[in-house]
Amino acid sequence: PMELNLPLISVIMPSFNSGRTVEKAVRSVMEQTYPNTEAIVVDNSSADDTAEKVRALADQYFFTDPETGEKQPRIRLIVQPNHGVSSARNAGIRAARGEWFVSLDSDDYYEPETILTLWEAVSGTAGNRAENTEAADTALCGIRKVYEDGVNENVDLAPSGPFAGSLRTFLDECFTSLYDLHLIQTHSNQIYRTQLVREHAVYYREELSVNEDIDFVLRYLKVCRRAAVVPDIFLNYVQHSVGQSLINTFQPHGLKGALIVLKSCDELMDAAGAGAKVREEMDQRLFVHICSFAGLMYYRSNYSDLQIREEIRELCVQEDFRKLLGRLKPKGIKNRIACFLLKNRRDGLYHRMCRTVYRGK
Repeated sequence: PMELNLPLISVIMPSFNSGRTVEKAVRSVMEQTYPNTEAIVVDNSSADDTAEKVRALADQYFFTDPETGEKQPRIRLIVQPNHGVSSARNAGIRAARGEWFVSLDSDDYYEPETILTLWEAVSGTAGNRAENTEAADTALCGIRKVYEDGVNENVDLAPSGPFAGSLRTFLDECFTSLYDLHLIQTHSNQIYRTQLVREHAVYYREELSVNEDIDFVLRYLKVCRRAAVVPDIFLNYVQHSVGQSLINTFQPHGLKGALIVLKSCDELMDAAGAGAKVREEMDQRLFVHICSFAGLMYYRSNYSDLQIREEIRELCVQEDFRKLLGRLKPKGIKNRIACFLLKNRRDGLYHRMCRTVYRGK
């Protein structure tokens, strides 16, 4: 289905027991100012009324075929066994009819001009948003962290300015600042070429329960030629309580995922020929990222000292991590000590240091 000669853009929405939020998320897609969107809700066998709510919405929104005048639904529901959020996203990518797609979690929601603005950025029609208006393979926008608890204030995170250029220039000029704002990791604030994902098999890693989003973004960027940045806030990124958020709970494969992110980032930097500055900056950040996941074992897992020591010992010999340790120029006394101990495989001393650092958390 096509309207106004604009390409169809698919919005892929994984869901599981999302009856409380899915209607708002889907309506935020249907009410976009970009007229040619479809929503693909992939439900992981919810036990609540998620599917019923999506079916009711599907009865309200249609495409009109310009040739036949027939109506076709703009909302599609796929119900599948619960094999995790990455499996749901991949099912959505495979089912997408759009030339482009975005991925929206079923508890988040878009501002009305999100898709139009991202489309303008990648199509080169944004005009005043950046001097270079050549078409790009991806674009990202700012986010608003919306806190459910009514205690924390919402936080706006926006890029400092517009950008459109080659992948290497994007990495050298924008990447670190966007990473620090959590705009690389978020993944729902970005638009992707469907065919590019399929051709290069850049699907979400289904074995990961955390870090799968940033890993997907890094691997997608690797196959891009050009990228764009929109300095406006369009994604409302809902923040749950600590007990509900996966990133705040211990995941047995979290450390493995962090190491995969390191490998994906290294491959991206190599493929794009990124400069020394952004490589050094990301080395600092990824070292902290990996150590933070290792640290969760000390205060958010029920691992024994023996199990933790074994995990640290395995970390010390992991090939990509050893390469990082070999080139890292750590900043701060704590990071310098940690780097020295891990580089020299002093896992016992590192373990005792972490026991002291994380005591009482």
